[in-house]
Amino acid sequence: MQKRNIHSGYCLAAMLLLVLSLWSAPAMAQQEGTPSSGALSIEGVMKTGMPVMAVFDLGSYEIPRGTYTSINIRMKSGPEGKKPTVLPGYPESTLTFHQPGTYVMRFILSRVSKSSCGGAEAVPLVRETRTLEIE
Repeated sequence: MQKRNIHSGYCLAAMLLLVLSLWSAPAMAQQEGTPSSGALSIEGVMKTGMPVMAVFDLGSYEIPRGTYTSINIRMKSGPEGKKPTVLPGYPESTLTFHQPGTYVMRFILSRVSKSSCGGAEAVPLVRETRTLEIE
């Protein structure tokens, strides 16, 4: 009697699921869609130590079930010294600047989905670079 390797059965099933997910990915992307125009607004007092809110607005678009948002806020340029404190969140992220100056910030909001096999796909919803003058 021949022994069966259970591990190879799981690998075959995982490969089959991967092929099916790749085949259906374009159809799923069309169903989920993306917002026609996401927007970013910056709100708050532009002074050191004061919270500044980055508000992402996707209009009537809703993040689909089973996916989540990823917020990436980076300082492209700014004064020397301590970098701003960033508390990322959707729909609002909070930035606190510790010294005055001109800051060029890159804001990226993405929708992320993960497969059961460990892969992930990120779809950018908002990408904007803003220059902020902090007193």
